[in-house]
Order: sequence, then C-alpha cells, then structure tokens
Amino acid sequence: MSHETSFSARIGDDHWSLSIAVHPTAEPISIAETKRHLRITSGDDDENIDELIQRARRHVEELTERTIPVTQYVLRLDRFPGTEGGRRRSAIDSDIRDDAIPLLKPPIVSIDSVDYTDADGNPQTMPAADYETDIWDEPGAIVPAIGVDWPDTVGGINDVSVTYTAGYDGVAHVLPPSLKHAMLMLVAHWHEHREAAIEARPPQGFEFAFDSLISQARVGAFA
Repeated sequence: MSHETSFSARIGDDHWSLSIAVHPTAEPISIAETKRHLRITSGDDDENIDELIQRARRHVEELTERTIPVTQYVLRLDRFPGTEGGRRRSAIDSDIRDDAIPLLKPPIVSIDSVDYTDADGNPQTMPAADYETDIWDEPGAIVPAIGVDWPDTVGGINDVSVTYTAGYDGVAHVLPPSLKHAMLMLVAHWHEHREAAIEARPPQGFEFAFDSLISQARVGAFA
C-alpha cells in the first residue's frame, strides 16, 4: 500500500523538507488485539487486517500531526535559523526561540544528529553540547546552547540536516488509550465496509465519536 514518506514546505522565508529515514518496525496495535476487538478467531483475514491497521494508524497520524510508532526522520533546511546566505545575521535583543529549529511530528524521543555543510564546503556534525533540545513542547525545538551561535554554512541547498526520532516509545511517551481506541474504531469500520472503503458513509455517530477521541491529541489543540 503506497503512502507518502516525505513532504516539504516553508517556515517563514525558509524552505525545509521532512522525510522518513527509518520506518516503524511495529504497529501500535497487534493483529491479535485487533481480531479480539473485531471478534474474529480465524486467521484467514490476517493480511487484510494488518493493512487496515497500518492505514488506520497513518490516518490518525495525519489528522493529529503526530508520530505514533517510533520513527526516525531527517529534517533538511537550507540554513540555520537566524542566518542569511549561510552567515549569521546581527542579533539585537533576539529571543532564544527566534533561532529554534522546529521538530515536527511529535512526540520527540531523541535528537540523533545535527549535520551541516560548513562555510568551506566540508560536512560537519555539531557536538550535542552546542545545542539544547525541547522535546516536551509541540512541536519540539532545538536551539543553540547558551553562548553558542548556529555555525556558518556554505549557503547552498539543504545545507543543514537534523536527524531525530519521534513516536510513542512506551518509556518517555506512552500512547494515549484514546488514540489506540480511535485506530481500532477505524479498522472495525473499514473491515465492515471493505467494498466501499473510504467512500462508504460512516455509521451515524461514528464521526462524532471518532473526532472526540482524537481532538485533544491534535498538535496545537491547547494553544
């Protein structure tokens, strides 16, 4: 089943793109758990159920702008925030968040590397001590450490790349039961209406119940 693994946009005047570097290795709900929810004992439909689980998970991720199973991303930018043409702008009374690199698709688990092409055209990796990470805000953010500026870059395309891991790992971030139930609801609906798929009109009350489960999980819901 094909699905989008990257996208790009602009943040202010800056272009960025986000792509999946390592896809999830497990889904947040198992086939066995889903079959219990569907009251199915036969294994004849396991392949179809597995596809519906993946489809439901991606649908909930898209609606909430979150990552559910642990996934590694690469965020690429032409430059660090607060720089122009790869060089540092003069900063006058700038807020620390003005230099933040946003980390999309929370919850954020870890920053794996911050890489860039320096002013001489050489690839570099920033020491972790040179930046601070806010994994609790949504979106998350990386900012230069106190007393540190983002380094100069050569001024080309995609000079900066941030590799990070996001998702509900069961340790730092635990999947809310409401999101799991929302996915099970979708699988049950699509399993029952498999011929018409998305085109089938949901049962009365389904849309309201589903939206109530995911509404508070949408990124920015409490902004």
